[in-house]
Amino acid sequence: MSNRVPIFNVSDEGLVVSLPKTAFGCVAVAEKTPMIQVSFDGRVSSLDFDFATTNGGYCGMSNGMLTCSSHGGTNGTAVAKTLKIGHYNPGQGLLAQFSGIFTPGVVDNARLLGYGDITNGFFVGYIGTTFSLTMRTDRTGSVVDNVYSISDWNGNLDKAGVSFDPTKSNVYFIRAQLHFMGSIDFILIDGIREVLMHRIQWNDQLHTGVTLRTASLPFYMSSVNSNSSTANATVQTASVGIFTEGHPGNGRQPFAHHVEVTGVTTEET
Repeated sequence: MSNRVPIFNVSDEGLVVSLPKTAFGCVAVAEKTPMIQVSFDGRVSSLDFDFATTNGGYCGMSNGMLTCSSHGGTNGTAVAKTLKIGHYNPGQGLLAQFSGIFTPGVVDNARLLGYGDITNGFFVGYIGTTFSLTMRTDRTGSVVDNVYSISDWNGNLDKAGVSFDPTKSNVYFIRAQLHFMGSIDFILIDGIREVLMHRIQWNDQLHTGVTLRTASLPFYMSSVNSNSSTANATVQTASVGIFTEGHPGNGRQPFAHHVEVTGVTTEET
């Protein structure tokens, strides 16, 4: 059974039960199948992560968490990504679960935390001084970031009675239908409650093209200064899980070798 807990509310209309749902709106009764799971017991292993830093940027452990910091370097960068990647299975939801803490936003720095890489993915994090939700897509060689700032979605948290501060410990979910044209939900965990921050409704009869060029991606976090900034901006995570909703099936394998026997000319005894 899913480990997401149903939420019960009592209103003027009586008892309202909100059952946990998969990305495609089904009641979540299937087990999540893990594709990436990483936690940090005081250290980070090169068997789990690949790191890239320039101009004084830093990737490593701090206070029991994986940390990426631009570290005050002029145009300093720090990038960490898992060596394992998640795989999208058509017809099944993709779920990224991770914790995160950010230092306050600063001009000419961008920090991302989520499922993706430098060309595709879904992220939470600061773009300059504004905390935002980002969908990054490689559109025929040109990387486009669709950025949804807090003014686009903070009303959802207000309605739920949630006070949100990204500089404190938070747990985020990103749940995607994909099919490369489906909806993407950005979710904040409040206790045991899943609170919808924002839904990218891509199949809304307004868009053409796909959300991502590829959905087989790593977990990714970064802090990048630009325009000669010397900001010391940090993002941290304590654990990461990337899952498919349900069990991967035996779908089409376009590069598999297929052999059929059409006749038998000899018989072995």
